[in-house]
Amino acid sequence: MSAVTMQLALKITIGLIHKDWWCRPNNPEEADEKESGKWADASHFCRQRLGDTMSRVISVCDREADIQSYLQDKQAHNERFVVRAKHNRKIIGSELPLFQHFESQPELGAYTVDIPQKGMKDSKGKAINRVARKAKLTVKVATVTLKTQDK
Repeated sequence: MSAVTMQLALKITIGLIHKDWWCRPNNPEEADEKESGKWADASHFCRQRLGDTMSRVISVCDREADIQSYLQDKQAHNERFVVRAKHNRKIIGSELPLFQHFESQPELGAYTVDIPQKGMKDSKGKAINRVARKAKLTVKVATVTLKTQDK
């Protein structure tokens, strides 16, 4: 797949089953529920709406979904999912933890994306800017089995 085709593919939504508006409070202690719970909620609502066809869905999640309870829930329901890893977990069959295991895999492809400047605030509320930059994305593949805390 060429870089142009890949960029196009990233901009097209094939299907959207559940969407929820959630706003992170400035003070995390003011949250009335854990932010990570939104992933389990989304799966629950999708199961209700889709019934048996849920087995054909692939849930795509960011790093907040890299929690043991969510991963176990998806597996318990035999559902397909992609979660961007947050934790450098131990894996079965390798002495290397997850991130180092993937670093050791061959690169199947790469492309560069432009990340625009973005206004941000530091922890004290002072305005700061993230400068524009280019990010190189690489594609590596491996099948892994994560060690659970009881293994």
